[in-house]
Order: sequence, then structure tokens, then C-alpha cells
Amino acid sequence: WPYISGLVSSSPRKTISLGGSSCHWLHPLPNCINLWGDGTNTTTIVDTLIEDQGSEGLWKLITGRHTQSGWQGPLFPNASTFKWNSSEAIYECGSRGCLFRLDIDPSERHDLIDDEADRAAR
Repeated sequence: WPYISGLVSSSPRKTISLGGSSCHWLHPLPNCINLWGDGTNTTTIVDTLIEDQGSEGLWKLITGRHTQSGWQGPLFPNASTFKWNSSEAIYECGSRGCLFRLDIDPSERHDLIDDEADRAAR
């Protein structure tokens, strides 16, 4: 709370893990809802890490397949997104991953996995 409320200027966390329910892609379950605590036997899959590496930048590593991937403007939906099909908007990072430097590229448009493979392997 101190960081969120502005009492301190830096977060105590340096790494944030993000994931989802196993009922989504890896092990589809009948009638599964992608929510934690929904009563089904699901497992949380961590497929994204965000890491603050100080002066070396804020990095995001994504693995696997991600749905509803697309760039949008300040207002969404709008006339330019009228024909956008979110179920067809899949970003494939595979097991190697996609790597973004969020402090320089907050829109995640430049995948740096080829240039920074050693960083991603850490």
C-alpha cells in the first residue's frame, strides 16, 4: 500500500508473475470458466514475468499463445476496431518467448528476444 498510495517512491517488488487458469489453452476443461476459485479443478499457469532491472530497464517476458492481442487507441472500441475479431487476434510467443522493454516500448511493439536472448534465459 505505501507504494500505491505514494508514500514511498519505489516498489518493494522487482518481479511480477502473471498467469491464467489452465482451462484456457493448455488443458481445456468442459464448461471451464477462466476464473480462479470457480469450483473447477484448474491450475494457474504463469506465462508472463515483468521484472524491474533498475538502470537496465523494465522488462516483460511472455511465453505461449495469447488471445485478444492487438493494439488500440485511447478510445476502444471505436470505428477503426469495428471489424476486429478478438478471438482471431492471437500473439504466438512459443516456448522461446517474446521480450519487451516496457520503459522504452510501453506499447510492446518491438520484440527483443533475438537481441536479448541471454536476458530472457535468466
